[in-house]
Amino acid sequence: MAAKVKIMYDQVGETLTIYFNEPSANHICEELGNGSLLIKD
Repeated sequence: MAAKVKIMYDQVGETLTIYFNEPSANHICEELGNGSLLIKD
């Protein structure tokens, strides 16, 4: 089974979002530092 990777870039907010599964409506964001965020399902 191949993994589905979804990559989204927002030019206005200058953010890169990478999903390794389908995005969920329920998630938690955690700031890692250096401008990085971890979004957990």
